[in-house]
Amino acid sequence: MKAFVTAQLTAEGVKELEKHMNLTFGGWGSTGVKLQPAELIARAGDADILLVCYEHVTPEVIAAMKTLKLIGCTRGGVQASVDVAAATKAGIPVLYTPGRNAVAVADISLGLTLAVMRNIALTSHYIRIRDWEHATWDMDGNTAEKRYSGPELEDKTMGIVGFGEVGRKIAQRAIGFGMRVIASDPFFKPDPALPQVRNVDLETLMRESDVVSMACVLNEKTKGMISRAHIAMMKPSAYFVNVARAALVDEEALCDALRNGKIAGAGLDVLVEEPINPQSPFLDMKNVVITPHIGGASSDIMARQTKIMVSGLLAYLTGERPRNIFNPEVLAR
Repeated sequence: MKAFVTAQLTAEGVKELEKHMNLTFGGWGSTGVKLQPAELIARAGDADILLVCYEHVTPEVIAAMKTLKLIGCTRGGVQASVDVAAATKAGIPVLYTPGRNAVAVADISLGLTLAVMRNIALTSHYIRIRDWEHATWDMDGNTAEKRYSGPELEDKTMGIVGFGEVGRKIAQRAIGFGMRVIASDPFFKPDPALPQVRNVDLETLMRESDVVSMACVLNEKTKGMISRAHIAMMKPSAYFVNVARAALVDEEALCDALRNGKIAGAGLDVLVEEPINPQSPFLDMKNVVITPHIGGASSDIMARQTKIMVSGLLAYLTGERPRNIFNPEVLAR
């Protein structure tokens, strides 16, 4: 059994896989440079298994690799790299790594919440540029404490749009801060570990939440789901946090609400235009904290994705059903 690997795997994971197959490495995981489809075909050769992250496994790649039996993708959005429809048509299982970055994304969601609500990022910026007029603490009452006071999280309501892996992790953290948590998810499943979380419709969530946190997937049904009308339902004291996908939200409406003080602030890890346009109006807003799509930038993710992928591969090799198969219908064939 031969495998060509462009994904990042831990040394321990590689050692375990080498007990069962011959591994060849190249592409993004080894060099930081993504192989183009033609290069991938040439390098992968007669591999039985293809493990990728950012390389595109196109219908042409699948058709050209005559010995290909399985594809694994460690990327958060597997369909961004693998043409799953083409793989399914060819009868090739596609393994993925669900939840690989759920912890990291939940962490940054709470980090952005605190950063904007308590003016952490803003005041740190003033100190770094040595703007002492805006960041001075003294004993005479002219304190930064008065100018940059913000609400505490305890006893506030966190509204989470989407209650999958990421949503549940955000809920755990919010409850740890003493917050009430509501969620809005048409596929909501009660979590025994989070019995206090109640599911509500989206309009109720927008009206009741002190923090609205986006944690759902982007698809044709969810694109633009947070409309101008939904943003208008928010409390003037509420904050909007997005660590999911920018296209879930009417970004222009969000910008208007922030500019006009209709909501208190926002923490954004995702934007419609990335990297951010230097002329973006968000850059002039003191009530907005922006990070450059680093929600999944955790040094622990490689170990997590390796564990998930290796487990699935070993299950496949021993004739068991992998828990992390994206197109399980191929197994019925």
